Amino acid sequence: MSQTATENTATEKVDLTKAWEIIEYYRGKPGIVMPVLQKIQAAYAYVPKEAIYLAAEELELSVQHLYGVLTFYAQFHLKPRGKYIVKVCRGTACHVNGAPTLSDAAETALGLSSKEGRLTTDDKLFTVEEVACIGACALAPLVVITHNNVDEAHGALSKKGIDELIAQIREQEKASKAAS
Repeated sequence: MSQTATENTATEKVDLTKAWEIIEYYRGKPGIVMPVLQKIQAAYAYVPKEAIYLAAEELELSVQHLYGVLTFYAQFHLKPRGKYIVKVCRGTACHVNGAPTLSDAAETALGLSSKEGRLTTDDKLFTVEEVACIGACALAPLVVITHNNVDEAHGALSKKGIDELIAQIREQEKASKAAS
């Protein structure tokens, strides 16, 4: 496989240079599967299909083995994700206090549909996920927004509250782009 950019199924270019560097660093070392996949995900914010095939070929591993690891561990993502990850807690306390309404509101505000498998906005600004109990039941229903590996919790949230949060982030992004 070539080190140059290749096309993925979404017709976006994936530059495999970073993946090559990671693979070269770990080549020949024991126990490399997890670190290689973690570093590739850190570099791309997900694990591109092309990088999986490259790693399998270059490290003499089967593609099936790598997919097995990637799909077993929840930490890995096989599709591009948004800059802001909107995590809606679906633990019992959150569920009974309206978490399904928050998921629906977030999807509606962002033009997404979990039923259709569309959980990331086309502009890659937002991804909506439902997660298991976060452990802050007193704040139910809870939404955690992750940006730059920082989690910001928003408790006792309503539909109006989630709409306001999304609008606020969009405004911050507009201001940031205008300032650039």
